[in-house]
Amino acid sequence: MPLSTLTLVALSVICWVSFAVAILWHFARPAESSWLMTGVATLGTLFGVLQVAAIVWAPVTSVASWMVAFVLYGAALSLFWWAVGTTRGHRFPLAFTPSRPMMVLAEGPYRWVRHPFYASYLLYWIAGVCATEAWGLVASVLVMGTLYWRAAVQEETEFLQGDQAEAYRAYIGQTGRFFPKLRRNPEVVTGVKHHAQIAPQEGTASVALTTK
Repeated sequence: MPLSTLTLVALSVICWVSFAVAILWHFARPAESSWLMTGVATLGTLFGVLQVAAIVWAPVTSVASWMVAFVLYGAALSLFWWAVGTTRGHRFPLAFTPSRPMMVLAEGPYRWVRHPFYASYLLYWIAGVCATEAWGLVASVLVMGTLYWRAAVQEETEFLQGDQAEAYRAYIGQTGRFFPKLRRNPEVVTGVKHHAQIAPQEGTASVALTTK
């Protein structure tokens, strides 16, 4: 196997394993997962296997496509672990798990996008298309992207119907859902966090739920 192909296979596998490990130890798992979360996990596994198989059996021949895939995989990993580091200790719920948000987080990648985890996953699926030039894998981007969009809308609705509605509306005005806004005021985003945070009551565990 050429080194160029092996590199993309390794990056694809590292991304997928990182995402899978986070489900086990980073996010809070409910007693029973919703059918939508089960669907995300099942389809994610299926598309992930197809992506690796396509890279191995039909490696990309274009240098430009290889470089774009390499950059996108790197961006996906960097954004994902940046989000993990920013949210460490918060125990966010898995996608499609109903929750009552207690604060609006605007640190790390959340200063730029409201759902950095979902954004990193999207970068991974797009990288797979570039790494193979297999246009059939566009289905993975469309299907998984639709699921992430639905999860993001559900989480944002929970914010807008909760105690942090005013702060979250201001936050929405300064950040993109999956990709940064071109024009924004970072000072407003920083102010949102300080305005929205709720200190835990004495003797209780600190709970800080936000979007993924």
